[in-house]
Amino acid sequence: MHRKTVLLFLALLVLAIASICIWDHFRYLRCTLADHKPFVVYTPHWFANVSECMKRTNISAIEKDLDLVKSLGFDGIKLFCIEGIEWSGPGIKEVLDACEKKGLNVTLPFRIWRPHQFPENETAIDEFTRFLKTVIPKVRNSTALVSYIIHYPINFTDKAAYAEKWFSNETYKVKLEEIINQTHFLDAAHPIWMALEFEPNPNPPLDLEHVEAYGVEPYSWHTPDEYDPVKVSDFLEFFEKRNMQVFIDEYGVQTNNPELIVGHASSETIKAEKIRDFILDVCDKGYVWAYFSLFDTSQADWGLAYDNGTLKESGHIVQDLLTSMRKSP
Repeated sequence: MHRKTVLLFLALLVLAIASICIWDHFRYLRCTLADHKPFVVYTPHWFANVSECMKRTNISAIEKDLDLVKSLGFDGIKLFCIEGIEWSGPGIKEVLDACEKKGLNVTLPFRIWRPHQFPENETAIDEFTRFLKTVIPKVRNSTALVSYIIHYPINFTDKAAYAEKWFSNETYKVKLEEIINQTHFLDAAHPIWMALEFEPNPNPPLDLEHVEAYGVEPYSWHTPDEYDPVKVSDFLEFFEKRNMQVFIDEYGVQTNNPELIVGHASSETIKAEKIRDFILDVCDKGYVWAYFSLFDTSQADWGLAYDNGTLKESGHIVQDLLTSMRKSP
C-alpha cells in the first residue's frame, strides 16, 4: 500500500511538472504573439524602382522611416528583403539597433533562395545556410527581435498542382526541417514562425519541430472592392482546427496593378476601406498581423505613405484606427 502511495505521488508530481511546462509554453506563445500585434512590412530599399536599391543608405534616414512607423501606431516592422540590407546597406543589426532605440519590435523573415529549385539545388541551400550563420549571430541578442519567420519555398503565383507536388515530397520536408533546425541551433532563445504564401490547401508540411506558429497571407483575389472576411477566417481556421498557433503574416491592398492576382482595389478610397475592415476584423479577434507595406514597391502601390513620408488616405485611416485602439481601455 505504501509503495502504491509513493508511486501515485510520483505520478501526480510528474503530471504537475508537465502541466506547468505546457502552461509556460502556451503563456510564452500568447505573450510572444498577442503582445505584439500590428506590424508593417518595411525595407529601406524598395520604393519606386528596385534598381535604385538602398535609397535609404544611412541610419538617420531609416530612423526617420521608423518614426513614421510609430506615428502610424504600429508596434513594429517585418524587415523585408534583408539580403539587400545586409549586403548593400547599413546592415541588419544596425537596423535592429535603430528599432531598439525607437522602441519598435522586429520580425525577421528568411525567404529560402531559388525556391523553384528547392529542395534539389544543394548549392543554393548551402549558400542560404551560410547566410543564416552570418546574420543570426549578429542579431540574436537584440531586444527588438521578436521572432524569425521562415517562408515555405512556394510562391503565391505557383499553381496548386506544383505546390501539391512539393508539399507531399518527403525530401522537401526533410530539407526544410534542416533549415529550421539550423536556425534553432543558432538561436534557441527566439521563436521560429513559418509563413505560407500559398493557400493552406493543398496541405503544407506541418508539425515541424521548433516551429511555434504558422502565418498566412489572405490577400483578396476575387473581391477587388470588398474585404473578404470569409477568406481570412478560412486561412486562419486551417491551422486553428489543428490546434496550431496562427498569425497573419501579410495583408495588403494596391490600386494600380489589376493584372496582379492579389490585393487589387479600384481606388485609394476603396483601398482605405478594405484596410479599415481588415484591421477591425482581425484586431477584434486578437490576431497578430502585418500590413504590406509601408511604402509602394516597383510591383504596385501597396504603401500607406509616399516615398517622402506623406500619408496616403489609407495611411490616415490606419493611423486613426490604431491610435484610437491604443486609447481604448
